[in-house]
Formats: sequence, structure tokens, C-alpha cells
Amino acid sequence: MRDVPPPAPQQQPARPLGGSLALVGFALVVAASLFPWSKFGGSARAFGAWRVQGSLAAALAGVVGTGVAVLARLRPFDPRLEAAAYGALAIVAGLGSNAGHRHPPLLSVATHWPLLGVAGAAIALVGAVAMAASLLGLGRATRKRRTRPVS
Repeated sequence: MRDVPPPAPQQQPARPLGGSLALVGFALVVAASLFPWSKFGGSARAFGAWRVQGSLAAALAGVVGTGVAVLARLRPFDPRLEAAAYGALAIVAGLGSNAGHRHPPLLSVATHWPLLGVAGAAIALVGAVAMAASLLGLGRATRKRRTRPVS
């Protein structure tokens, strides 16, 4: 009789791509919210995005997105839910940052920091799309090639 080979060590399943991009994008949104988002008025100070207006949605979405990305790294959960959360939060952060740039407070002029928030939200959205694409298998050739019969 032969000895049974020892069981192979179980490898952790590979995480889909895009989580790191989403983390960087949301961290960029949070970093942009630390700077003044307008040149005059109440938003013309540090943490200028943290006022009750459209920019608050961007700042909160950036913080929640960063939290979800860190939590997913520490304790992985369903990647489909993770990709959907990244996508939704990136859209909210992008729209809020755009609103903060397009509609500054009354009698003030917007700075360029909200555009950094838009860029961070775009990076996070690319991460969400990359994660969704890797979950669906769109990034690699998974189909068998059809061969033509030789005549």
C-alpha cells in the first residue's frame, strides 16, 4: 500500500483587482477635503469641505469609502458588495466634489482643491470598475477558442 500524500496547504482565494485603486482614490478625496474649497467665506479655511453643502457629501463619501477599503483589506467580505460600494461611494464623492467646485458658497470663488476630489473619485471609480471586471472575468481570456475544421 502507498502512503497518502499530505494535504496541500490551502491558499487564500485571490482578491479581485481594484481595491488598492479605490483606497488611493478615496484617500485622495479625504486629503482634498482638508484644504479650503473657496477663497472667501466660511469654506476658506482648513476643512472647508466639511460644511453643510454639496461638498460635505464628497467628504463623507471619501471617509466611508476609505473605511470600507481598509475594512475589506483587514477582513475580506463579498467582493460583489465591495465593488458596488466602491462604485456608489465614488459617484457620490465625485458629484459632491463637482458641486463644491461649480457652486461655491455665496460671495466666494472656488479653489482648485475640489478638482482633486473629483480626480480621487475618478480613481476610486476606476478601481470599482476594475474590481467588477475581474469578478466577471472580462480581463482575461476565459472562453475556449473555436477552431475551424481543416478541410
